Amino acid sequence: MNNFYCNCHHFDWSLLWTALTAIGTIGLSVIAYYQLTKLRETNTIQLLVHIESEWNSSDMRKKRRTLAEKLKTALKDVEENKQIDYDELDNSVQDVFDYIEKLAFLTNDGSFELKWLYKLYSYLIQNYWETCIKVGYIYHIRQSLNGGDFYQDYEILYNNLRNAYRMEPASIDELQSFLDEETKFRIYEDK
Repeated sequence: MNNFYCNCHHFDWSLLWTALTAIGTIGLSVIAYYQLTKLRETNTIQLLVHIESEWNSSDMRKKRRTLAEKLKTALKDVEENKQIDYDELDNSVQDVFDYIEKLAFLTNDGSFELKWLYKLYSYLIQNYWETCIKVGYIYHIRQSLNGGDFYQDYEILYNNLRNAYRMEPASIDELQSFLDEETKFRIYEDK
């Protein structure tokens, strides 16, 4: 009857519980991160659906069509070396550009991922920007209002899209084609 007790096989359960707690915490953190990522993506999609419905509303389509018509005239004036009436362009450009500027701000501050705007709006963003550059409107508005940063978020977004997705500048023919498309909108009254 040996009452000898060997202490060499004693197991420290607190180490096991500490390890299991750490593994559980890491697992919960991964699940929480995944859930937050999915929630952010869902919120982004919901916001984009709202923005898309606003962009394609009858009011915005009218504004886009009006701007496209004025830009077509301005491009023609540039080709013929005529003076452009920037005052005539101002309100139309502002109606559309303020909307795109809002998208640009949301993307530049990280609320939207660039990929969403590339998929949905890159064609519009590029062609409106490049047309306004070609007719000298951006230079004009920045000079006349002493606003060197006027439409800066839009410009940053445009440059980010061009760099990230290697977008080539549009030709004059492509810009004219874009403006033709924008002027052919059928306007439906919103319900």
